[in-house]
Amino acid sequence: MTRRISILNVIQSGANPGAFVVGVEADNSTGDWTGVFQGKFYRDALGTTQPFYSSPTPPAGYSLIEATTFTVINNASYAGRYTVYTQSSAVDPLPSSFSGAQTTIRVAEPVGAPGAPIDATSGEITNISTYYIVVSQEAPIIVPPTTNIATRPLELVGRNFSGWGEVLQQNAVLATQNFAGSVAPTAPLTGQSWYNTANGEFRIWSGSSWNLLNGGVFSSATSYRHTQAVSATTWTINHNLAVTSPFIVNHSFFVDTGVGGVKPILPSDVTYVSANQMTATFTTAYAGYVLVRP
Repeated sequence: MTRRISILNVIQSGANPGAFVVGVEADNSTGDWTGVFQGKFYRDALGTTQPFYSSPTPPAGYSLIEATTFTVINNASYAGRYTVYTQSSAVDPLPSSFSGAQTTIRVAEPVGAPGAPIDATSGEITNISTYYIVVSQEAPIIVPPTTNIATRPLELVGRNFSGWGEVLQQNAVLATQNFAGSVAPTAPLTGQSWYNTANGEFRIWSGSSWNLLNGGVFSSATSYRHTQAVSATTWTINHNLAVTSPFIVNHSFFVDTGVGGVKPILPSDVTYVSANQMTATFTTAYAGYVLVRP
C-alpha cells in the first residue's frame, strides 16, 4: 500500500522556502520524518553523505543523490508534485527539520495562500521518492532515490535504481530458499530464517541468536548423526537407538555427489542389520551424513 502522511499545516513561501508540516503516523510514532525528506546530497558506497553545497561536482567516490520528491493529494489549493528544498550554503534552512513530534518539510516550489482556509491544515503527502522501510524491533531503513542498500540479507533498492529487476528476483530466490548456505547471513532481520546447508539445520534469528527449529531431528537424545567423511560404497551406521523389531527407523541421507546434485535413496540401498545398526550400500563411493531417528 502506498504510504500517505497527513498534512498538519502549510507554511506559505516568504523569507524562507514554503513548507508542509507533518506528524505522527501509525508506522512512525515519533513524527520524525527528517531522514526521508532531503534535498540533493552526495553519497558514497558506504552510505557516508556530504551536503550538496560542499562541492560543485561529486567528491571522489561519491555520487549525486537527487532531492526527494512527493505528491500532495486531497487538497485543492496545493495538489501537485513537489521537490524538497536543497541547501545552497550551511546557513540555509535545512531541507526538513524535526520539532515537537512534527517535521517541517521545506520545498523548492512556491507555496502561496490557500484558496480555502481548510486547505492550510488538510491533505496528504504520498508517492514519496525516498523509501521509508519499517523493520520490526529496529529503526526504519531509509532508502534514497537511485541508491541501493546491500548491507542486509535482502538488498534494498531506491526509486529509479538501475538494475532493480535483477535485485528483486534475487531477493525472491533468497527468501524462497530461506537464505540457504553454509554460513549464516550477516546483519539478519528479526524473524529471518536460515537453512544451513552444511548440516541440514533450520534456524530463526531471534534478534540476538540463531535458534534451532528442527531440534528434534538433531537432538542427540532422540536421534543419531552418522558422518561419512571418507567416500565409501558401504556406510555402516551404528546408531545404538535400540529400535525394536523389525528394525525400521526413520532416516534422512545427505549424500555429497560432488556435482551439487541429489542422490535418491532407494529402499534397496538400506539394510536394517539390527536394533542398533544399519548399512547403506551404493554402486558409487560417496561421502556425506545421515540422520537416524527411532
